[in-house]
Amino acid sequence: MIRIFVLLLLTCSTVFAAQDYRITPWRTEHWLAKDGINEVARGDADLCNLFYRETGDSIYCKTTLRSDWLGTAGVSWQVTDAKGFVARLKSDGMSSDAVCADSRRGVLEWAIARPAGWTDVSSIHVVTSIEGLPYDEIKWSRDTHRSLDGDVGNVAMVHHGNQGLTYTDVFRGQNTTEGFDEILELHQGRQVPGNFHLSGTLITAADWYDRPFLDWMQDGITEGWLGVLGSAYAQHIMPFVTDNMNNWAVSIEQDLIEYKLGYEARVAWIPERVWCAQGHYPDAHLNDPWLGDNWTQHGIDAVILDDWPHVAGNSDRKIHWMNNGSGITLRVIPIDGEFTGNCHYNPGAAIAQIQGTGRYQLVVYGTDWEAAAEMADFNCPDCLENYSQVVNWAADNYPAVELWKLDNALNNPDFNGWGIEVGNGTYGLIGGDHGYGGSNNSWYGNWASTVSLSDFHTPGWNYGYIWTTVYNQLLSVPSNNISETAWYVLMTNLHETAWHDYMGGPISGWQHRYSAHIKNAAVYAEAARWAAGLYANVCSTYFVDIDIDGVDELVIHNDRVFAVFESIGGRAQYIFSKGPGGENFSIVGSCNTYWAETDGDYDEPGSNNHQAAFADVSPTYRNDLYALSIDSSSNDHARIRLSYGSVTKTIEVTPGTPYLTAKYDVGNQDCYIRHGFSPDLLGMIWDAEMDRVWDPDQAYSGFRNPNSGATGALIRNNGGTAHITEFGGTLLRGDELRGRGEFGYLLFAGTTSAPDVNGRITELDALSLLNLDSFGPRMNAQAAFIDNNTIELTFSEAVNEALAETSANWNLSDFSTSFTVTSAVRQGDWTKVRLTVTPSIPGGESGLVTVFNVTDLSGNPVHPEFDQAVLSAPNGLTPHTIVIDGTQDFDVENECLIAAADTMTITWDSLALYIGYWRKDLATGDLFVNIDTDQLNNSGATTDSWGRVQFSNPFKIEFQIAIEGGPGNIQVNYWNGAAWVFQNFGQHDATSYNGWASVPFTEMRIPWADLGNPAGIALSLHVTQENTTTTTRALPPGNPTGAFVTLSQFYRIYPPFASGPLPLMGVRTKNILVNNPLPIDDLVILWESGTPRLHWNAVPSAHTYDIYRSENSESGFSLIGSTQTLSFDDLTPPPGAAAFYFVRARGGI
Repeated sequence: MIRIFVLLLLTCSTVFAAQDYRITPWRTEHWLAKDGINEVARGDADLCNLFYRETGDSIYCKTTLRSDWLGTAGVSWQVTDAKGFVARLKSDGMSSDAVCADSRRGVLEWAIARPAGWTDVSSIHVVTSIEGLPYDEIKWSRDTHRSLDGDVGNVAMVHHGNQGLTYTDVFRGQNTTEGFDEILELHQGRQVPGNFHLSGTLITAADWYDRPFLDWMQDGITEGWLGVLGSAYAQHIMPFVTDNMNNWAVSIEQDLIEYKLGYEARVAWIPERVWCAQGHYPDAHLNDPWLGDNWTQHGIDAVILDDWPHVAGNSDRKIHWMNNGSGITLRVIPIDGEFTGNCHYNPGAAIAQIQGTGRYQLVVYGTDWEAAAEMADFNCPDCLENYSQVVNWAADNYPAVELWKLDNALNNPDFNGWGIEVGNGTYGLIGGDHGYGGSNNSWYGNWASTVSLSDFHTPGWNYGYIWTTVYNQLLSVPSNNISETAWYVLMTNLHETAWHDYMGGPISGWQHRYSAHIKNAAVYAEAARWAAGLYANVCSTYFVDIDIDGVDELVIHNDRVFAVFESIGGRAQYIFSKGPGGENFSIVGSCNTYWAETDGDYDEPGSNNHQAAFADVSPTYRNDLYALSIDSSSNDHARIRLSYGSVTKTIEVTPGTPYLTAKYDVGNQDCYIRHGFSPDLLGMIWDAEMDRVWDPDQAYSGFRNPNSGATGALIRNNGGTAHITEFGGTLLRGDELRGRGEFGYLLFAGTTSAPDVNGRITELDALSLLNLDSFGPRMNAQAAFIDNNTIELTFSEAVNEALAETSANWNLSDFSTSFTVTSAVRQGDWTKVRLTVTPSIPGGESGLVTVFNVTDLSGNPVHPEFDQAVLSAPNGLTPHTIVIDGTQDFDVENECLIAAADTMTITWDSLALYIGYWRKDLATGDLFVNIDTDQLNNSGATTDSWGRVQFSNPFKIEFQIAIEGGPGNIQVNYWNGAAWVFQNFGQHDATSYNGWASVPFTEMRIPWADLGNPAGIALSLHVTQENTTTTTRALPPGNPTGAFVTLSQFYRIYPPFASGPLPLMGVRTKNILVNNPLPIDDLVILWESGTPRLHWNAVPSAHTYDIYRSENSESGFSLIGSTQTLSFDDLTPPPGAAAFYFVRARGGI
């Protein structure tokens, strides 16, 4: 009897399989047949495995294909029982209630009710077809049946993450289709075992930036699908460092995995699978003669290496033992290189390899996690899809295929190999059996002999000499928290030791950045000696090359704080603390995080990965060379002085104080200072946590390690600073302060108790009571002329009201007339005082205003060098004073050239040109004023000083004012006829207030003398994007915007567009012209009561009309009058003679 069932394999919503591939009724005994894989082209018609089982009331069948079944290939089954009954099913017919079917990926399952009288199955024939023609088949017969227990395929998937402490894109990728998370989602979704390695540095990076990623891995461990691999902590290349260093790195990695993930790794990944042994080529440059003795004592039973060259001549599908004479039972798990490549590029071939392993073989996929995750330099747009196909196929074909965690595979005797001699070398792409980089480990040899990019010795020290010097120094210092931190700095900066761009290529740029900072571990080593009490003096300061780079640093310390200042930026690159109980920590400095932006010890403003303390970021001196000097050094006091440009700062310590006292003098300007904190750097490697310290009274701020109490904080009190912003990088958070003139604060470095519910910390509260104001107020050098009887003076800080309002404390001198102060009133802004004077001050007057006996609110008298201000009474049309302080003083009604999305104002007096521009935050762009002082063709620069715009005749410029964000960042650059000469702040007398987010108003004062005292100028203004050539705004408005544009429109402030040479007084600057006024060609003359009356229409841009008359139509015209109206009466026409007239429109000023 034949019973035919026709089914559509998409109709039945039954539970044939769960997402967890192991939750299935299928057992190995149900696996009846397997077919050759990849013997036909189409994966959706390539039959792989046949499973069949019966129960008392149902028949079940599962068939698998090499790739996803899309319904375009036909599939049919013929199942025959022992009595000859036949059940036929096919995929391309009508569905039937008698059949329950399901398809997913490459799995086809169906179930039918067991027919009456059905006996045991005797044969099954499955056929796929394309366009009705047979394509592939599987046949099974009970007569020829054999158990397939020995044919089970075995596979292990291994992913290695080797990134450093900063590179975190790998976790989630840069888009939604890449990243380590894609691989975890696949394995978690199918509950498929995988073996995953994160370098110790990457574990901390995840802890800092993406703690949920570590939680996810922990969940995988708990759920049983995720195995963790050990390795060497920061992925240094092991044969080229000492055995002691290798043991440290393996031990730390093991401990970190157990601490952060709760896993005891038994299998380890060898960094870049570089395995060498002394006496066996390639063996050049080895510092550890054999790596086999660095593992088992730390709980590692096996290491992962390559099939070639490490296991050459032996099976790459067995787990072998490593032959040695030391009694070490370390095993070797070989990666199958061909299989790994097929998983990326030929999934069908990879599937065939899995199917062909059998019970006694294990095929291992192993490579960098980024490959299948489609990250970094792996140019494999289909790697994730192909890898997913292989993993899904393996899961779908269970129990014909088993996926393994390697820890479990070690316990399976079926995979046991034999004792082998491990071949030296690495994988083929980086040298193979000729070693690391080829030519007998040439990469290391080249790197070790290369002079460090951060070294200034003569002759220069190379990387090999530097790391061995630091290592030997570490062996000689006491063991404490700081010396242990030094080990992390050393080992992290040996990351991927000596890596080159390619075989025969140069050392990689990122490798130089790591290697150039190996030296920094020497600083921690020396600080460990201080922390151990090995210094004879309680307080001291001295010059020493503490970071062994060939340049002396300046160290200052007491018994509680140890700070190292670099001449670069005059910054404290390192600050360490020691408590009364001997506890010691690194507070400033994060030298184990990747230096993404510099080979040297500069701040990294882009990433903030490295931000020293006392870094003067505006004026932007953070990368300039400061002059360092020692003011005093004794057992009870030490003070150092650091200066550059307009900034001078002193740092001092006294015994028993857990802080540095900083005092700044920056002149009459604002100064912004950044401080980066990494309190207890060692502790943060293990627990990447840092809590905000913020006093509700705003006397102090900083950051605290909640696990150790290590704290870095800025105590501001009444020292004259304000908190501006918070920032952060890798294992670093920081605060920026702003001060003006003279100011001071404390940098606390030590341990504190936890904050109370209000955020107060006992130890810092005690310091908040200290008086830090020892600075007298400074009077602004320019007095503001309010009106003819009122003057306003501005101080750097609030002044005492009673003293400021005592008229006798003020004096006006050096004027041509004697003036008396009749009253003085402190304003609502307590930094400003208004004086009333008599008699009235006429325009053009100038002299000095002197203050006596006035103090700040703490009783500090006015600084004797800043007790006078210059007063100049303008004699222009709208006499007033422009004070460069961010306050809008311009007379907009008369001095505004344009008011739109942005506004530009301009005015001048006899001494200087003043320009205002708003709204623009100069942190997001750069501002330029372009000035042509001669208006001659081919005279001046064709391209501006920063190379961002061009100019054309007649306006090729001689001067350019260039302003970046932050105070003091104003250049007055001039063209010398052949090249631009750059003049930074301090090299000229121009000043500016540079707009920022809260006050997006920029104003500048440019002395005429700095421009060569020109008789006339033409000027334009443009704004570019930060650090690009793209112009986003250009004035006058007729100028283009975009990349490297040409500016041809200029405001014209020279005759005939000005009625006289500069500085021309008594004019409305809003009338400055860009173009010539249009001519008057519609003049009409009428007689009104015997008087000629001239009429005309208005001319754009004209503000005055000059009338000329002559008795000759060709010549002899003379000016007879001017008017600002559109008509003119000639009251004195020539009697008895003809008169000829013309009218000229006059624009400009």
